[in-house]
Amino acid sequence: MRALALLLPLALAGAAWASDPIPKTVRVGDIEFSARLVLDLDEIERLTGDRLDEEFSFVELTIRPLFDNMLELSRDDFTFRCRCNNERSEAVSPDMIAGAAVLALDTKRTSRGGVFSQARDSVIGGGLPGTDGRPTRTPDAPSAFGSAGYGTAETQIRAETHEDDSLLGRLGRLEIPLEPTDEPISGYLYFQVDPTRKLKHYVLSYDGVYGEFQVTFDK
Repeated sequence: MRALALLLPLALAGAAWASDPIPKTVRVGDIEFSARLVLDLDEIERLTGDRLDEEFSFVELTIRPLFDNMLELSRDDFTFRCRCNNERSEAVSPDMIAGAAVLALDTKRTSRGGVFSQARDSVIGGGLPGTDGRPTRTPDAPSAFGSAGYGTAETQIRAETHEDDSLLGRLGRLEIPLEPTDEPISGYLYFQVDPTRKLKHYVLSYDGVYGEFQVTFDK
């Protein structure tokens, strides 16, 4: 019991920096940006229904154009970096995380893995046999091909388009709007950067039509 009592404050201290509770606000030109870093995997799972293989960090943004200015954004404007290992990522689109379609195998298969593609579509590679690794996507392929590992003739592969309640749909709804607007907007950007470091290790950079800034998330 004494050991548990000593460990509990440490666990609570770790939870305290899992996500930034207070947004950091900066003004660039006539645009105001507020950013809150989300590293807490439980919060990411509550938002999306998935822990995303613990590979993605989220930034919650509220952006306000001042003096009726038109706001125009691009994912390419934003870069996220971990200072402890210099790992970095530009903001990624929902379909790069979840894919526009999933490849489903019938239960009558004898192995995981394999590589599947449709004409002029990205190649999706399964995880290693015996693992639950997230499929990976390669650049567009010019022609269709497929291999289901040691699949039998009874194995059927079918593309299932995500519906609104899919991971892709949830990520799309959560992402900050990127269409031009003169109204304040809020939402998330997604970065493929390890979310298991401390808040102080992360830096969000903006380099776009309104100028440049960096946001650090130190307490």
